Amino acid sequence: MKKLLIVFIISLSLGIFTSVKAQCVDFAEKIGLTLLNTEVYQHDGYLNSIVLESGEHIDVVKPFFKGRKYRIVVIADSKTFEYVNFKVINSNKIVIYNNKADAYTSIWEFIPQESENLIISVKVPDAKIGMSRACVAIITGVDSDY
Repeated sequence: MKKLLIVFIISLSLGIFTSVKAQCVDFAEKIGLTLLNTEVYQHDGYLNSIVLESGEHIDVVKPFFKGRKYRIVVIADSKTFEYVNFKVINSNKIVIYNNKADAYTSIWEFIPQESENLIISVKVPDAKIGMSRACVAIITGVDSDY
């Protein structure tokens, strides 16, 4: 009986996790791709979405090529967090953009001066009370007419 109960609890936990991850992907597709504006910016095909708890961060490395116009969209489930902080960092560990300077905007457009891999570092704020979690998504696209 105890083994059956343990198997049930594990199965339930995996089911809940899978459901949360699926909701996170749906959130990223619906909101993130809309903010990317796929009529202008061609999505790179990668949908980076993850559930983060308060205070956690994630780094995603992506290639960007000189002279192309890019849009980066970083969003979090707004019911959980008012904002999400993201920075774009070059290979020399220099912060080239911090959305904190732009009132935590979720969109940044730029044209790289050189081709390089950039780190998109995303951090959700610490919870004021208890532990909170939210779906966070990073979506990038390139202006196909630029």
